[in-house]
Amino acid sequence: MRGFEIDEPRTQAFKREMLNKVGIDTSRITYVPADFEEEDWLEKLKEAGFAQDMPSFFFWEAVTMSLDREAVESTLRKIASTATGSVVAFDYFSAELIEERSLFMRYVRAVISATGEPWKFGIDNTPPMRKRVAAFLELCGLSLEEQRNFGQETDKKRAMAGFATGVVRTTENSSSLRSGNRGRLPDVSDGSLQDNSGQHASEGKEQAVEPRMSIVTLGVSDLERSVAFYRDGLGWPKSGVGDDEVAFFKTSGVVMALFPRASFALDAGVDVDAVDRGGFSRFSLAHNVVEEEDVDSVLAEAAEAGATIVKEAQEIFFGRHGFFADPDGFLWEVAWNPSFPMAPDGSIELPD
Repeated sequence: MRGFEIDEPRTQAFKREMLNKVGIDTSRITYVPADFEEEDWLEKLKEAGFAQDMPSFFFWEAVTMSLDREAVESTLRKIASTATGSVVAFDYFSAELIEERSLFMRYVRAVISATGEPWKFGIDNTPPMRKRVAAFLELCGLSLEEQRNFGQETDKKRAMAGFATGVVRTTENSSSLRSGNRGRLPDVSDGSLQDNSGQHASEGKEQAVEPRMSIVTLGVSDLERSVAFYRDGLGWPKSGVGDDEVAFFKTSGVVMALFPRASFALDAGVDVDAVDRGGFSRFSLAHNVVEEEDVDSVLAEAAEAGATIVKEAQEIFFGRHGFFADPDGFLWEVAWNPSFPMAPDGSIELPD
C-alpha cells in the first residue's frame, strides 16, 4: 500500500521539517506539493505514481474551510473520477460559522487569516445537516456514506461543523450521455401539445409533456455577483428559497434561477470540463410536474420525440428529476418538487 501526502507547498514543507526534527520516519510517504486553487493536484498525484484506476482512500482534514467553493467542488469531482469504491473523508465548517459576525468569531477569523490560510468555505447547516451534505456531495458526483455533526443539532439549533465520508459509486447514466433514445412523436389528443400554427397532432394519446415552461436556469460564473446584479442592481425580488448554491427570482411568470456554472453542468450530468469550451448551453429550461411519477412519463415521451436523455429520472434532495436535451442540445430539466406548489395554470408559486 502506498501513501501520498498532498498539501500547499509552504505548509507541507513546514510539516516535513517538524517531522524530521522529531525523528519520525516518512520514507514510505510520497510528498506531492500542490495548490488546490491554482493547480491540477490529481495530475501531479498521477505524475508521482498514483494509480487512478485503483480504489483509494482520501483523507482530507482541515482543508475545505481554507479553499474557495470552486476549489472544494473541483477537488471532490476529481476524487469522483477515481476508481469505483474510492472513499473521501473530510471535515467542514458551516456557512453560518464562516459568515458569523460576532466579535469573537471576527477575531478568530482575523487570527486564522494572519497565518495565510483564511477561512472561505462552509456548507449550509439548515437542519438536517446530513441532508445538506448529501446534496452537496451528490452535486460533486459522490454518494454520502457517513456524516457526523460537531455539536448538537435540533430543529432549532444548528451544528456549526461536521465530518463526512463520500463514496465513488458506479452510475448508469454514462451511456445515456452518449446515445439517448430516438423516435417519433406519438399521437396526441385534442387540446394537448401544439405547434405554433395551432394545428393539433393526430388524436389517440394523452400528452405527458404539457406546453409549460416553469424555470429558466442561468449557469453563472460568480453567483454572488449575479445575485447582486439582479437583486440590488435591477431590483428583482429574490425568493428566500435556496441557499448559497442557488438563487431564485420571481418574474411576471416564469421563475429565474441562478446556479454556478460548473455545479449546473454536474447537476445536469454533462461534461463539466466542457463548460468553458461552450460544450453545452449555459442555461437550461425546466418543466415542473405535479406528481412524482410524471417525471418518468415526460422523459419517456421526450425520448420518443427525438430528445437525448442526459440524466435518467432519479431521486434528489428536493424530490425527483431528470434531464433531456432537444435536437439542438438545449437542456430541459423535468422536476417534481413538492416545495414549489403549482398554480392551476401550471405556474410555480414561489415562496417569498
